[in-house]
Amino acid sequence: MDILRGRMWGFTVTIVFLVLAIHGVRSARRIDANVHLQNALYKRQLQMADMTSDMSWRLRRQTTPIAMTELDEVMALGPNSALEVTRSATTVQGTTLWRLQETFKGIPVDDAVLTVETDGTGQHVQDASGVVYQGIEDDTDGTTYIDSDTAETNCLDYNNHIHFIGNVHKLTSEFKIFLNEENRAYPGYLVQYTVLVDCKEHRPTCIVNARDGNVVDSKDAEESSRKCNAKGTGGNRKIGKVHYGELQKCLQVTRINDTCYAENKYVKVIDNKRSCITDQDSEAASYNCQEAKDGINGAYSPLLDALFHGTVVVRMFEDWYNAYPLKDKVTIRVHYGKYISNAFWNGKYILLGDGSSRDFPFVNLDTLGHEIGHGVTEQLSGLIYSGQWGALNEAFSDMMGETSEAYLSETDWVVGREIRKGPQPPARFFANPSDDGHSISHVDNYTDGLDVHEASGVYNRVFYLLVHEYQQSIKEIFGVFLLANRMYWHHMSDYHSAACDVMKAAYDLGQDGALFRRAFKEVGIDVCDTETHVLGLRNDKVYENITVSVDVTPVFRYVFPAKSEYTDYSGVNISASSYYGDVHIVLTTEGWDADEEDQEILAEEDNFFEGSFETGKTPFPFYIWLTTESDVPLTDVTLWVSPF
Repeated sequence: MDILRGRMWGFTVTIVFLVLAIHGVRSARRIDANVHLQNALYKRQLQMADMTSDMSWRLRRQTTPIAMTELDEVMALGPNSALEVTRSATTVQGTTLWRLQETFKGIPVDDAVLTVETDGTGQHVQDASGVVYQGIEDDTDGTTYIDSDTAETNCLDYNNHIHFIGNVHKLTSEFKIFLNEENRAYPGYLVQYTVLVDCKEHRPTCIVNARDGNVVDSKDAEESSRKCNAKGTGGNRKIGKVHYGELQKCLQVTRINDTCYAENKYVKVIDNKRSCITDQDSEAASYNCQEAKDGINGAYSPLLDALFHGTVVVRMFEDWYNAYPLKDKVTIRVHYGKYISNAFWNGKYILLGDGSSRDFPFVNLDTLGHEIGHGVTEQLSGLIYSGQWGALNEAFSDMMGETSEAYLSETDWVVGREIRKGPQPPARFFANPSDDGHSISHVDNYTDGLDVHEASGVYNRVFYLLVHEYQQSIKEIFGVFLLANRMYWHHMSDYHSAACDVMKAAYDLGQDGALFRRAFKEVGIDVCDTETHVLGLRNDKVYENITVSVDVTPVFRYVFPAKSEYTDYSGVNISASSYYGDVHIVLTTEGWDADEEDQEILAEEDNFFEGSFETGKTPFPFYIWLTTESDVPLTDVTLWVSPF
């Protein structure tokens, strides 16, 4: 992170004495960056051109720009203050905009943000806007007398939410320097959280003085994007009643006066009224916004359960993968048929049966995720629902069901547990698929004619190994299978060809290839060689917009040129940079999917590497891995390699 250090302007003892005598103790001073910069540019023009003070404004705008390295001196923040670059952007005119945050002893100063425009080289300041503060050290040295836990408690108590602590989520506190109405600086905490009270989600924000613990300011922004404006009871006799409209079980409905329709921007739920005909009523089901009256077969309201769980699945796609699962709004038909102990995707609707003596209605979360997953596969790869292709189809849907559970709370690694009655076991198991007495977990056990649900165990086991045994992010791992389904699989992909495609998708998303190869090996699949899929770098070419995060590690291949009569290189420079954090460069000898014990690390550095290599008559290939410890993903990484 770039930091521009400031210096205190010099003042004589006499001036200080006069100021104190006239104004008393000094306080921090709010500075308009644009005015301050224009005055500095004006003075620069006078000095360089030896012009008079009556120079016109038009001529002032033609002044010689100030270098970025001079910005600290121009703003004169103080000896303990600095300007830190937080982000940048380019304009259509070819200039660069820099956003800088003022800090005091490394502590962010609230709302002290400066935007600077430079020329295309990023060296010369042409304009500035925003506000900074001088003289913060005159008011505070940053010392605090309360910690963040106390600040959070004081904020909760101030807003009368201390008794709703069980409903409080996303409670955070950020230490900052604030300024009051008299521009006096003080250390404080910005406390934020969400809390559900009477089915309304509130988002209070407090400023708590870190010296005395008083709440200086508090604002409450009610959640408007997620309308929790209805109540009702769902669940079944096995899992108990689920009270929607309480805690985090908000129902998003379309409400007209006292009538609630089971439709929102994500899903629509239709009451099929125990019919098997699906071309009849297409209106969303409705109820009185308090309790739905469609309880059946031990379930209190399949309508409300389907609405809530369907919404969760679609929101998971939106939040985690920036996508919508289907081309059209997900439409769910509950109460499908009589005594139907199953759920279906029919190419247009999700059809959910009311169960039988063995099952409660099929409206649990992993069932909704599973059936919507069939729609995803149909509209992406179009896997045929038979043989190994159908097994992949089923496995992808099972994975999507478990991922939906993880998005809401946590996965249980079984299918359908919540809707099975009495001693009935779950429909399928991820950890050991053969626990159901039918499914397989190794390709050697596959036979033609095996039911697709039972054959799905092979890939379910792979998914379980990657997430549970190898401790990888379920969000990232399912994202790999989703990309494979979207970009690589086709309607007749089998176990082995699909595994090769998954490996490519894993590389595309910066995942650990060795873990994927190992997981497939455990179920009897030897993956293909993906070496040709690894991006090879060209000399002196700049590669931009690379993403690096704690969960994403892109890998590249570079071939150091052999010694010849035309080339005689002795080393290489490698640069990997981001405005938002450090990029760690690791050079290895083995490929992207090689086991860690087989890797030889040649070198590693942050942001820039310069090293020598012994050249021979044959080219020398090696691999460049990019990692980071940044709390936020680095999506602007630039990489280039240049031999010397």
